[in-house]
Amino acid sequence: MKRWLWLCPLFLVLTGCANNDDGIDHSAVQSAQAPLKAAAQRTGGDWSKLSPEEQKLFLDRARGNEKSAKMIFSMFASGPPAAPPRH
Repeated sequence: MKRWLWLCPLFLVLTGCANNDDGIDHSAVQSAQAPLKAAAQRTGGDWSKLSPEEQKLFLDRARGNEKSAKMIFSMFASGPPAAPPRH
């Protein structure tokens, strides 16, 4: 069994698992998220300060679920999560 473990990295490389191309257009994602991020940061994380149009943007992103929309809003308002500590 241990003799075959060295084949795992080779298999991953040959099958494309090491490829960084995930098929996502990251610039398109960033441009789609820009209005959400700007609105969340402009209001300082206060949902009630959003205009009805901005609230609708978040609700549309959350497929109409207000709790999820507020969660998305708070994630945009607080910025990216901190990296986990290294030991």
